[in-house]
Amino acid sequence: MKSTGKLIESTLGSEGPKTVSSAEVLKLIEYYNNKIEQSRNRIFSLKENKQANMLRQNKVQEKLTEIQGKSPVPVKATGRIVLQVISRRAGEIPVSLSYYTASAGWSPNYDVRVNSKTNKVKLVYKASLTQTTGIDWKGTKLTLSTGTPNFGVSAPVLTPWYLQLYVPELYKALQGRAAGVNLMRNTVQSVRDDRQLNEVVITGNGYEYKEGYADTLQPYTLQDFTRLQSGQLNTNFEIDLPYDIASDGELHSVSIKDEEVPSVLKNYAVPRLDGEAYLLAEIADWQNLDLLPGDANIIMDDTYIGKSVIDPNTTADTLNLPLGRDKRLVVKRSSVKEQSSLKSSGGYNRQTFTYEIVVKNNKLTEVTALIKDQIPQSQIKEVEVKLEDDGGATYNPEVGVLTWKLDLKPGESRKMRFTYSVKYPKDKRIVNLK
Repeated sequence: MKSTGKLIESTLGSEGPKTVSSAEVLKLIEYYNNKIEQSRNRIFSLKENKQANMLRQNKVQEKLTEIQGKSPVPVKATGRIVLQVISRRAGEIPVSLSYYTASAGWSPNYDVRVNSKTNKVKLVYKASLTQTTGIDWKGTKLTLSTGTPNFGVSAPVLTPWYLQLYVPELYKALQGRAAGVNLMRNTVQSVRDDRQLNEVVITGNGYEYKEGYADTLQPYTLQDFTRLQSGQLNTNFEIDLPYDIASDGELHSVSIKDEEVPSVLKNYAVPRLDGEAYLLAEIADWQNLDLLPGDANIIMDDTYIGKSVIDPNTTADTLNLPLGRDKRLVVKRSSVKEQSSLKSSGGYNRQTFTYEIVVKNNKLTEVTALIKDQIPQSQIKEVEVKLEDDGGATYNPEVGVLTWKLDLKPGESRKMRFTYSVKYPKDKRIVNLK
């Protein structure tokens, strides 16, 4: 382009050269400058709006987080019951309603109170109850059942069991598929376990005092307000006390009963594994106690010791309830070097081990102590294990366990020694022999 005076000559276009005045160029420049300024203002306004929206979003997110952190308010259940009644005559008819819900359940727990001076054990039955039915239970008498309606009543049925030959690739595929199925089953079972609820039955609302309670001066116990109903498949605890159970999903403690349990306190120690002794309550005829698996708080002489577990799923005649570590019974196990040796004969080594166990009663009362130890077992033809001296213990050769039952007076100590030998080839080495 070239400029001559106020005229601008352009050679662009197919129609030949054109001339554009300076005023038109200035108008064009001004038009685009205005457009650029408007775009800049628009961009600035959008940025401000974006920042304002981000601030509002942060405030909403903070409010949402605060709301989610709080326990949701249970929605009150509402509904309508339509009852059709056919009667031969008009009049008021008493009606009671009951319902089944999966939104309530309970789990057993216990307080085990031990008096070390009298060796008496009091077992307090409790229940941790929760419900989210949407209806608050006011002044309700409860019947706690050991039934598990969620498990169903279908008995297992055997199906044909077909053997298959081992084919590497096919086996890997089937194994992977089986693992997936087992994972799904384990997940489902885990969900079922987490959601397992023992049945809770509402027997009525309100509370009526029993006749004759005000006429006696004897103190009441929980047994006076609890009735036990045993059936073929479950046990029901009918509690004749009013309880308020809110529909909040929280755990509510319900006392069922307490009773003194005939038991024998004994000490138990396995010095090969643990250098401390444990106090156990040996309970006979425990089948009559209607126990359920649950946690137990151990309280010794009005002092909280710790937690234990009551597991009645055993076939033993006696139930051993662990009460905690007993520091007043000292148990020490040591190797007797002078009576331990290593000898070689022919192509074999014979190694002899001797151990001494010392038990001392530092209590002011006589104790019964059960001490257990063991010798190794051999499943190898070339390796022979022999008990040389049992030290006065009762020996179970099937598992290699030695058991001493000791009655120790206050301040009395007792020593036991046992010896065993292991014969094995010279060119072999046993890694876990000691």
